[in-house]
Amino acid sequence: MCVYATSNDKLDLEKVQFYEKMNEIWINIGTTREIILLGDFNGHTGTKVDNQVVGPYGERRMNDTGE
Repeated sequence: MCVYATSNDKLDLEKVQFYEKMNEIWINIGTTREIILLGDFNGHTGTKVDNQVVGPYGERRMNDTGE
């Protein structure tokens, strides 16, 4: 699955619809297969020492998508 999320300047409704559709696709795939998710979620993750994903290597700022 390759994903390019809507940008932060889009309406909240459009962002919600995107994530709802993505969740629907995951549910349809089910739990019997491995899912490899690649993509750009337009997230700025911020720098976090205790974060298991980005650790101290994230962006200097965090946006709503980065949460």
